[in-house]
Amino acid sequence: MNIALITHDLHEHGGHSLYTRRLADAMSRQHDVTVFANRCERASDDSWGFTQVRAWRESALATVATFPLGLRTRARELDKFTIRHAQGFCGGNPNVVTGHICVAAYLESLRDASLLTRLSLRLMAAAEQRFYRQYASRVIAVSQKVADELREFYGFR
Repeated sequence: MNIALITHDLHEHGGHSLYTRRLADAMSRQHDVTVFANRCERASDDSWGFTQVRAWRESALATVATFPLGLRTRARELDKFTIRHAQGFCGGNPNVVTGHICVAAYLESLRDASLLTRLSLRLMAAAEQRFYRQYASRVIAVSQKVADELREFYGFR
């Protein structure tokens, strides 16, 4: 089976990047795996491939806004994969998503965030909400809390 793993960045410093790295390492033992990311820390002996997706990395908001545009330039390549697994809202046309966070719930939990931070998170939450309201395939939530928040804030079943 051929599998595309989609994430903004791939490294071993934690979060969804490390999660994706471990998926790539494990799945590539039995499947053809390619990681689509803006940046990638990759050992020369890794058994999976890498395809760069261009994105503007000035801020989290810039990444969320531009990474999906970069994925559009890779749409033909991505369509060739049986599984297209995205880490949350990354754009593209995934058929499996792992939800690591609900941005709207995170925003609601903040107490002392700056106006700029709140505005950025509102824009990210709006993009995430549009994605989940239109998405009709599988979501893997990393916790029951994330699953509940995706249901509550975005109406995702």
